[in-house]
Amino acid sequence: PIGDRARRLWHPPLTLELKKTFLGGPNAPLLYDKCNINEIMATHTIAAFDSALVCPFNGYAAIDCEGGYYDDMSAAGRGDDRGFKRLANVHTPTFVLHAKDDPIVPFASCLPEACRKAGHVVLLATESGGHAGWPRSRRPTDHRWGFMHGLCLDFVDGAFATKPFRVDSGEGPVFDADFQIRPAYRAASNRGPLHQGAVRRAA
Repeated sequence: PIGDRARRLWHPPLTLELKKTFLGGPNAPLLYDKCNINEIMATHTIAAFDSALVCPFNGYAAIDCEGGYYDDMSAAGRGDDRGFKRLANVHTPTFVLHAKDDPIVPFASCLPEACRKAGHVVLLATESGGHAGWPRSRRPTDHRWGFMHGLCLDFVDGAFATKPFRVDSGEGPVFDADFQIRPAYRAASNRGPLHQGAVRRAA
């Protein structure tokens, strides 16, 4: 799947930093009673780290079981019927922006079909962009998080301007294929299209 290579590259160093943070900080002694330090030190992925430290410390049986850590923390639970029902109960307009090559959070976890049916959840996926990145130049620090910030602001304006909120105003989702807010939303919010530099295709 897209992003697997990036995850193999990034998970070990990120997991190392997590181990340094949790085991090298002042609160490390709090872990000793509930966690196996050797198991934590042996982890090389974030999921393994969550299993070895986060779950036992917070009383979860596992990361992926029913009622487990990821189930509890996810808007759609484990991605089953029970989870979809939970997601469908979201009544606040919610914008989800995710890159398919995210090296940290697999795109499949966004549950595109469930988002589409949820009613108040809009998912915009890009082919690339990394993890909360979407660089718009060769120097990512030039624009930092401008790509996602601009889209989020347009979404908020559109959501406030179209009451009751509707994901589909008769012209498709809020954003079109060029990452421009749909005309109906743009007109209602009195907000012009994003600057071309902010909507460069990541694909």
